[in-house]
Amino acid sequence: MNKVIRAFIAIDIGRELRQELKIIQDGLKQHLRGKLTWVKPENIHLTLKFLGNITVTHLNYIGNTLDGIAREEKPFSVSLAQINAFPDITTPRIIWVGIDNAIAIIQDIQDKLEIRLSRAGFKKEAKEFYPHLTLARVKSIENRNEISGIFSQIKPKNLSADIDRIILFKSELTPQGAIYEKLYEKKLTA
Repeated sequence: MNKVIRAFIAIDIGRELRQELKIIQDGLKQHLRGKLTWVKPENIHLTLKFLGNITVTHLNYIGNTLDGIAREEKPFSVSLAQINAFPDITTPRIIWVGIDNAIAIIQDIQDKLEIRLSRAGFKKEAKEFYPHLTLARVKSIENRNEISGIFSQIKPKNLSADIDRIILFKSELTPQGAIYEKLYEKKLTA
């Protein structure tokens, strides 16, 4: 029987941006009341493609796909933008920080992943892709009418990070939260 791995492809944003996102999370925690699950700062990344449960036999194809895309893409930098929510600020389910630049580059990489991985049977994402960094998942918020004001008060510092690789992660769900392990990474070399 083929072993199954829960996996996703992402961009690692680096320690400095993660530290800033932790400061933002701490600020939000002081103001938002309700049931929220906060992403551990060390787990914050920019997901390009959630693969779900894959078999070990898929790993070679995914690795080859990452190799091909990495040869076509140059390193780039990202900066933090505003705090926002999906599906919207009045009914948040996901609280996130956006990317201020390189959106077209990230969307291009993600589009290439969607097309190439669909050839191996991976489903294309139905929703439009928007680069973001998830801070929290929301079950409920008691002070919903204050969210807009809270988000406008807490602004990310003008920091940027150099991005030079794409990574395949294994995700293991535990009662203490997800544990991520890098399975494969490829440096951008175009």
